[in-house]
Amino acid sequence: MSTELKIFRDSILNSIRSSNKVFIVGHNEPDFDAIGSAIGIHALAGSFDKEAYIIVNDDALSLEPGVKKIIDEHKDKYNIINLCEAKKLIDDNSLLIVTDTNKDYLVSVKEDLDKFKEIFIIDHHEPDIHTINGKKYINTEASSACEIIANLMIAERIKINPNVASYLLSGIFLDTKRFKQNTSSKTHDIAEKLLNRGADTDYVNELFQADFVSDAKINNLIFNYTIFKEYAEKTLIPRKVSFTLNRNNPTTVYRKEEIAKAADRMLKYGVDASFVMGFNKDGQVSISARGIKKPQASFPLIGQIKAGEILQKLDFDHCGGNTFSAGGIISIDNEKFHDIFEVEQTLMDIVEKELSPQEQDEKPKVLKLERNA
Repeated sequence: MSTELKIFRDSILNSIRSSNKVFIVGHNEPDFDAIGSAIGIHALAGSFDKEAYIIVNDDALSLEPGVKKIIDEHKDKYNIINLCEAKKLIDDNSLLIVTDTNKDYLVSVKEDLDKFKEIFIIDHHEPDIHTINGKKYINTEASSACEIIANLMIAERIKINPNVASYLLSGIFLDTKRFKQNTSSKTHDIAEKLLNRGADTDYVNELFQADFVSDAKINNLIFNYTIFKEYAEKTLIPRKVSFTLNRNNPTTVYRKEEIAKAADRMLKYGVDASFVMGFNKDGQVSISARGIKKPQASFPLIGQIKAGEILQKLDFDHCGGNTFSAGGIISIDNEKFHDIFEVEQTLMDIVEKELSPQEQDEKPKVLKLERNA
């Protein structure tokens, strides 16, 4: 355990001990990393006999099926409540722990942060000006929030039962794409220790079983259709980037996780970066961006396509992330954007400016990936 994490551990454990109640929240539309790490923190608080609650303020239709399964099966066991219920329980000595995000606009308690006596943030995403004020442990080298929480619990010798171990492992599975990316020796070590504590890989794999309707929506999003563009063709290594939205039915509503899965899936088609967008249930444009990890080089066009920085140039106030994984929510009822196609065109212009050499006269080659049937 690093010195930084040890200092943070001592601080958060002291605050848990001295608090009346502990409230835990992940990002809106939680995925396995958000809900898994929240359950881990709930177990951590429970080890000190503290009253703990997990806040999930999304309706059932917004939830990933596997996440909904966890909540439906264990809502009472882990005190999973909505924001309205939480507001009735918060007192003057309540602690808030934010996990798997550090941005205020991504949590349901954004307007209620001042009601907590103290706030702790545990995350693996890059901080920015929207990072919540509080005591932070942000490790961008960690695979997931679940890895951080599991590491903390194991180091502190907190008992982890098989269910909690499984949920922590599910978050690691998700954010590493089953150990295919964003992994380190620490990630494998933590996963092994969770398995030794009873984590059930069969159950975890069951959580990841594809929902047919959701999978069909993702396929339709990708094939209706995706545009590929190649940049810097006069350089040694051209850059291939994909832009995806449902051009046949642009007003189709998607869950945040469906947009993210589409962005992940596009990396299988040999692109250096993928950008996917679609409407969410609130009528806003949800965007996910992914980048492939490349060897660093002194020549700028051979280096990384920094997905997070590109999205921040699109909308600094509502987009962010790191080089390999980023996202945001764009409103189209303002003077800047009037429809989803304007959002995409602005994004394309930003990418072209970032990746194309100044002396290049030709426009990027465009290839459409269209559905044949």
